[in-house]
Amino acid sequence: MNKMNFCTRYYTFMKRNNMSEEEFGSMLEKVKQKGFSYDDMYYLVNRDKAAQNVAASTKNEMLGQMKQARQIPSSQGNTNNAGAVAKSADDSIFDTLLGSDGGLDDLFR
Repeated sequence: MNKMNFCTRYYTFMKRNNMSEEEFGSMLEKVKQKGFSYDDMYYLVNRDKAAQNVAASTKNEMLGQMKQARQIPSSQGNTNNAGAVAKSADDSIFDTLLGSDGGLDDLFR
């Protein structure tokens, strides 16, 4: 890697992250002090997979909650299962008489 390429990448990074030269220098010092561990490398290589795993886990959890919600029985107050009202014999006779006027209502019109 030549020096010109390094300087270009250096200034591009600082501009993209809105960093001053002092802030960039401070960041480099922290990296030098801490070091770069295998965990850091693993995180950098696999950070996209971690985001995908979180999304998949959230999706699966939400689907499980929806399935559980469907299994909860609905309350009896929300259902219309009173059934047909049984008619007594008196009601049936009265309904028959009420409807069998034979057209007498229209006789005087």
